[in-house]
Amino acid sequence: MGITRRGFLQASALTGGGLLIGFQIPAAEARTAPVAEDAFAPNAWVRIGPDGTITAVVGSSEMGQGVMTAIPMLLAEELEADWSRIQAEFAPADAAYTNPIIGQQLTGGSTAVRGFWTPVREAGAAARMMLVAAAAQRWGVEENACVASQSEVIHEASGRRLGYGELATDAAKQPVPEAVFLKESDDFNLLGTAQKRLDTPRKCDGRAVFAQDIKRPKMLSAVVQRCPVFGGTRKGFDAESARQIKGVVDVLPLHEDAVAVLAETWWPAEQARKRLKIDWDFAGHGDLSSADISRQFEQAVDSGNSVRAEGDVAAALQGAAKILEATYEVPYLAHACMEPMSCVAEVSDDGCDIWVGTQAQTRTQDTGMEITGLPREQVRVHSQFLGGGFGRRSEQDFVRDAVALAKQTGRPVKVIWSRRHLRCRDFRPPSPCSARAIPLAEQRERGLQSARKCHEALQMRAILINLEA
Repeated sequence: MGITRRGFLQASALTGGGLLIGFQIPAAEARTAPVAEDAFAPNAWVRIGPDGTITAVVGSSEMGQGVMTAIPMLLAEELEADWSRIQAEFAPADAAYTNPIIGQQLTGGSTAVRGFWTPVREAGAAARMMLVAAAAQRWGVEENACVASQSEVIHEASGRRLGYGELATDAAKQPVPEAVFLKESDDFNLLGTAQKRLDTPRKCDGRAVFAQDIKRPKMLSAVVQRCPVFGGTRKGFDAESARQIKGVVDVLPLHEDAVAVLAETWWPAEQARKRLKIDWDFAGHGDLSSADISRQFEQAVDSGNSVRAEGDVAAALQGAAKILEATYEVPYLAHACMEPMSCVAEVSDDGCDIWVGTQAQTRTQDTGMEITGLPREQVRVHSQFLGGGFGRRSEQDFVRDAVALAKQTGRPVKVIWSRRHLRCRDFRPPSPCSARAIPLAEQRERGLQSARKCHEALQMRAILINLEA
């Protein structure tokens, strides 16, 4: 783990036990807000202000699953923080917040708590050690004579106390520890308890910000009309009637399969979209129906390849007294996020800024880089709350629309996809499954017969061994 003897002794002196971890959590290259000079920000996950307010920086996306509370709880547990002083904010797109399970900054698969279980606790433990070291230095006592509890460092012998806010400036001058000890689960005070969600008050009083809430100077609103058939492309369009609507600024071709209407606000853009006359090339799929798709699936299942085989399935089915057969088919299913896809992008000489409720900050940054040609450090992702995700918000199509239009117009652009005219773009694909099985009772009987034969064989082998002996 690269831990020196001094680092081991320093970590050991401040804990009664636990798991020793080599501490390598980096500071973030970018931050959602500037850090005050008198604040304590030892790593990417935590900031402590001089007033004692503790800000947990959350690298995952909050879409109702509670990660905006769970991640701060991990931090607060090892930091020995007063939970009432904890607040949370979203992290920028930054390698420091890479989910160790997924390998990028992405929220999905129920991996946020599992992925950050150790790194965030390490960050809290390291910050706590630096605060204790600062207090001990100020009092002129040994660090192991001090303990941290409820956002205070206490010198047990004298009863002297210093709050984390009072220690913030001095703690920032302490070296980051090489190693930390993490608590055993039996020593948890906060984890495993029921806590009110930190984001609930904001969602109740309107302070929670979603991408649709973002406003930028000279911002345009965009509505996109896409080809209604997958794989189709735009051959041409007539926007004369659409341009007549008051408030419409421009109508532009977008990618190869869409037309975008830009207006001062969303409503005129949506009304203008209805007047667009677009000539589509459906690439031979214009007449494709659900029945056609089902038939294609049926043919594919019959001619498909086996990906896993255990035992002689064909023989088992051939000798079965009865076979059960069933086909299950799932149609197109709407993701139906409560909040439609939306994104705000702004491209300037200073870089590219993207305000979006996304599950995939790394991919969003990659999208900005691809379209603008800017280096990673100049593409800034400002994560917002998500009105539902379900994996849909890890996709980049709606982000790509906003960034491309912002680059093309030279103005900030807000893209909002309404469900009504983009139904073909917001669905999970259909899926079939055919199954053949032997009834469970017959499987059990076959299993018992096999077990009896196995038992008889073992008995015979035992008799032979005894005879040889």
